[in-house]
Amino acid sequence: MRFLPFLLFALIGACKVFSQTTLSAGDIAILQYNADGATETIKFIALTSMENGTSINFTDNGWRSNNTFRSNEGIDTWTATGNISCGDIITFTFTNVALGVNGDQILAYQGSAATPTFIFAINNEGSAVWQSTASNARTSALPTGLTNGTNAIAITEIDNAMYDSSTLTGTRSAILSAICTNANWGGSNTVVQDFTSTFTSEITWTTSWNGTGNPSDYFTGVIDGDYDTSTDGNFSVCECQINASRTVTVNSGGTITIENGIVNNGDLIINSGGSLVQETSDGLNTGANYTVERISTSQQEEGDYTFWSTPLSSSTLAEVANAQLYFSFNATTQNFVSATSATSMSVGTGYAIIGDTGASYPGTYTASFTGGVPNNGNIDVTLGFSNDADDTNDWNLIGNPYASAIDADTFLNDNSSTIGGTIYFWTHNTEDSAGNNTQDDYAMYNTTGGTAAVSGGVTPDGNIASGQGFFAQAIASSNVSFTNSMRISGNNNSFFRGPTPVKPGLKKDNIWLNLSSESTFNQILIGFLKGATNGPDSKYDGKRFVGNLSANFYSLIKEGVYGIQGKPPIRKEETISLGYDSSFAGSFTISIDHIIGDNLPNSEIILFDKDENIHHNLKDGSYTFYSNIGTFKERFELLINSKIKKPKIKTTDVTAYKNGSDIIISPLSIPNIYVKSVTVHDLYSVYLGSKNHLDVIESETHSISIKRSNSPLLLVEIQLTNGQILKKKILNLY
Repeated sequence: MRFLPFLLFALIGACKVFSQTTLSAGDIAILQYNADGATETIKFIALTSMENGTSINFTDNGWRSNNTFRSNEGIDTWTATGNISCGDIITFTFTNVALGVNGDQILAYQGSAATPTFIFAINNEGSAVWQSTASNARTSALPTGLTNGTNAIAITEIDNAMYDSSTLTGTRSAILSAICTNANWGGSNTVVQDFTSTFTSEITWTTSWNGTGNPSDYFTGVIDGDYDTSTDGNFSVCECQINASRTVTVNSGGTITIENGIVNNGDLIINSGGSLVQETSDGLNTGANYTVERISTSQQEEGDYTFWSTPLSSSTLAEVANAQLYFSFNATTQNFVSATSATSMSVGTGYAIIGDTGASYPGTYTASFTGGVPNNGNIDVTLGFSNDADDTNDWNLIGNPYASAIDADTFLNDNSSTIGGTIYFWTHNTEDSAGNNTQDDYAMYNTTGGTAAVSGGVTPDGNIASGQGFFAQAIASSNVSFTNSMRISGNNNSFFRGPTPVKPGLKKDNIWLNLSSESTFNQILIGFLKGATNGPDSKYDGKRFVGNLSANFYSLIKEGVYGIQGKPPIRKEETISLGYDSSFAGSFTISIDHIIGDNLPNSEIILFDKDENIHHNLKDGSYTFYSNIGTFKERFELLINSKIKKPKIKTTDVTAYKNGSDIIISPLSIPNIYVKSVTVHDLYSVYLGSKNHLDVIESETHSISIKRSNSPLLLVEIQLTNGQILKKKILNLY
């Protein structure tokens, strides 16, 4: 068998940065404040977990009826110096906020003062009411997005006040409701409240589930009965405790979200496709009897390999499969290395394992990880990097270390300085017994999208499932990092899902093309999206490495061959060079797999066979041709005649004027239309100067140097990328 022939290796023995938690209304609640004394201090409770570095602004600037702050008062910013667990109570001393002794307010928010997101607010001006507006330093309207009695409180005017309920128990909403009730507050106009003491029974925010209701919305959900997400539902708690002899089962499609840690005195079973999501990076998981399952699908035979990683802390390869062959990958030598069933799986590392000897093929089998506790928090994996400038080198086999899927785009963005922008997933196109597992058995994914490896197969959709190993190329001597911010709920039902959806907020025009014969299949992706350029981009272009393969299909950027090519948004006719290699002579077919986007579905897609001088509309059907053995980088072009509605540009839409010896052309404010060239003459038709290919610069202001002329007016001819030519007369100012 062969893995990644472009790596040129042989199978031996076989042939940190702080983050900012985004908070919402009711995620904190103020419990105490002092307006008297040398320092003015508050105490607040965290009703959700917060990452180290999270900031909250506190101000006594009142909120006005026109949804703006009153000014001229103070703002203090609290920043978490460590991870905050829900239920923690924080004391914060103001340095800029000076609370008035005759009534004032404290408003907590994130974001800027111009666009705040309010989290909690307290008002002690008057008789437990919010005012209609902030007419003076003591008054405030109820901040936008908050509800009095739910996540805001107006109390009777008192200098030094304290929530005086004896306990903090029940659900989050019940605790908030109690804190936001005026009758539960007391204090003194003369005696400063004591911030050295704690509230009685501060952390008793618990519930015991034994068959009714749902453990969500509690500090600690104590599971005292067998729990199954398929019948009892998903839940989210700050801490989770599973009592002895109790079993929690997370079924396929189900999710349990734990903000902090798990105390498991019973059994926690996460079926294939189920998700355990943890939010705070230092949440501690304890106990034993954790099981995470993963079904391996579409194995043609026992000899087919799958790339695995472990979601638990101390698994062995035996937990994946009862297999004849196991391999790890040595990034230094770029070779696979034989392993055994007793080999411990390093967290965040990938392994190659053939199918289970007891399973039937084609079909599925289930890997059951049982070693240790679920991995959580920041996980760094040291990369092998040679710095030898060889772009076929420095491959690393890594893997998702969590019991939940991770977002591939977040993973790639967060590691953009250490790994290339494309990741490679192994799947099977040929049987291992054929001795011809090839590079086209790799599905690819980057920011542009993903490509399938098998005809009719699924496409990586931007979600890396738990247990999934994959290849990435190191571009620096460093670590690749996995963090909780990459973890997502759901989207964990299999190693691959397709076709690739467009993620919200990221507009793409994507076309997938297939090259196929009776014995081969290759898929490429060409995408048009903001941020990509016409040159090589690590983030948007994925290399197609050519080895000793039966056939390869690719697009070209200069001389480079790519399985994924990202280009700027469509703004004119496009020409993309396509190439292929074949180790045998025969018939091949090029076809459209599918198209997404706003413009490509309405565009003419032409395949130009330059050898046969044939223009074929791929939307009318596939194109079949005969090929000899060889490499063919100049035979095909993909021609896209985008039928984007082209607005008629008026002369007044372009600004042109003379500045010294230069003509200045300002950019258009019309989307996807740019200045292509400028030519200047005087009134006597004398050529004064020109500049071409300005559309390469696109939206920048253009400066064209011209010869001196005594003509009172100059004629400026401006050609646009939509084909229009505008003619303007401007004064020849000296």
